[in-house]
Amino acid sequence: MMLSEVLAWGLRPIYVTGDSWYSSKENLKFLKKQELGFMIGIAKNRQVSIVKGQY
Repeated sequence: MMLSEVLAWGLRPIYVTGDSWYSSKENLKFLKKQELGFMIGIAKNRQVSIVKGQY
């Protein structure tokens, strides 16, 4: 992932943006684990959970 390379350079963005193409569960968990803010579009057919375990 390109973001991993940017983080390896020592850059710490406040927010990461992207379109729904990058809104996979793995990518969103990666961003959360890195404690980065993100604004990423979600496809209209994607299920999301605000409360863990409830969709």
